[in-house]
Amino acid sequence: MTEQDTKGATPASASGGSNTDGDSCEGERLIIRQYPKAVFFYPMAVTALVCGVAQALGWASPHTLGFVFMCVFFFNLVIVSFEFTRHVSMVMVLAIVTIVLLGALLKDKVGLDVLLGKLYRLLNFEAQPGFYFGLFGSYVLVLIGIVVDTRFDYWEIRGNEILHHHGFLGDVERFPAPNIQLTKEITDVFEHLLLGSGTLVIRPSNSERPIVLENVPRINRLEDRITQKLHALRVTIDKG
Repeated sequence: MTEQDTKGATPASASGGSNTDGDSCEGERLIIRQYPKAVFFYPMAVTALVCGVAQALGWASPHTLGFVFMCVFFFNLVIVSFEFTRHVSMVMVLAIVTIVLLGALLKDKVGLDVLLGKLYRLLNFEAQPGFYFGLFGSYVLVLIGIVVDTRFDYWEIRGNEILHHHGFLGDVERFPAPNIQLTKEITDVFEHLLLGSGTLVIRPSNSERPIVLENVPRINRLEDRITQKLHALRVTIDKG
């Protein structure tokens, strides 16, 4: 289902007022950066760090920490691999609730708790602290590389034009800002919960191809700032 709202906004300097959120858009650079899917693995990386510290200090058994890490890793991998719209997410939550309720009802009849206990002991996901620390360190190095790369490839919105900065030599593409259309799409619920991310589709007036920026963090806040920066925007919110 798609909902469309047309917004006409005038920058503070043009209307003689001031920004209510204290964030001035006049005279500042409004930067948009898109990130690869790897940034959504930070829950796994944080869990690896916690498990490594907990095992090194003897706070929990290696079996328990390994099981917790694998559960978080599996959940994180599913989030990155598939797109969860609002409808799919609701169905998945209802399915999980149904399974939990059925498990509670059948626990005594079929000895479900005993079977789960055997399965837990069978799945022996033990690892050394070095494995957890190495995994966390690898993610940090990749994240640093991503941050450096996005400093050389980003979009800048000004009052009258949109600039695409790319390349180590500072190449720039320019697009006129007046009468642009901007579509905001939030289709993946879990990715939006992790980083507030979404997709921006910008359609300049003189360009046949739209500009598609995926995995833009804090997209709702960015939309508000763009609305203040430009005179008129058409925002489309895809609700899945």
